[in-house]
Order: sequence, then structure tokens, then C-alpha cells
Amino acid sequence: MAYKSFLRFSQTADIYTKQTVISAAGQKTFTFTLSATVPINIQSPQASGSDKRVVPYQEFIAIHEMIVPGMYADNIDYQNRIQNIKDRYGNVLEIGPFEIVSIQPKFGFNGKKHHILATIRKVVETS
Repeated sequence: MAYKSFLRFSQTADIYTKQTVISAAGQKTFTFTLSATVPINIQSPQASGSDKRVVPYQEFIAIHEMIVPGMYADNIDYQNRIQNIKDRYGNVLEIGPFEIVSIQPKFGFNGKKHHILATIRKVVETS
């Protein structure tokens, strides 16, 4: 499928949006619901990484770069979570959940938004 680009988007990712529910006692709880499945191209700029956090000294959390077509820019937000990164055959490559750390829009020669480079990091809870 053409996404107005010469880039090949051979992977897909599920985008989950954050919803806040306030209970009768006034406590906020957060739930994430599936909003879209978008085509992506994922890269790993780090040579090594794992899911370990030794607070406050070291952090070894996997970071990936995700390239998204410009027409799906509305789905990329800091509040959203990424899960189930799949290849073109539907095999799951990374499970997640991932949080979006940075969003960098890239523009073409005509001045329009061509694609988005988003840096994602695995969500790791401290123990």
C-alpha cells in the first residue's frame, strides 16, 4: 500500500490511547484502549538493551526508533502506548507496552509532513 512515500513500512503497531476514569472516592485510574493499527518501520539504534532498572544508578531499558507515515500523525502522542509490533506476516516481534519518549516530525521538500520519527522505550515498573 502506498503511503505517499518511498519508504517501506513492513511492520505494524497497535496504538492504545489513555483514558482516565475517576471513581466515586475521587481516585484516578488509567486504562488503555486500542485505537488504531498503524504501519511502521522500526529500528534499534542501541547495540544492547534489556528490561532492567537498578534505581537510582543504572537504566538498561530497550529503546527503539519507529518511523510512521505522515498521514498517521494524529495517532502518535505522548499519552499513547504502543503494543504488539508485528512483521508483515503477523508474527509478533515486540510485545510491549512501549511509551513514546520523543516525537520528531520530518518534512519533505514541498513543506508537508512526510513521516514521523518517534523514539519509544519499554515501560518497566520499579520493584
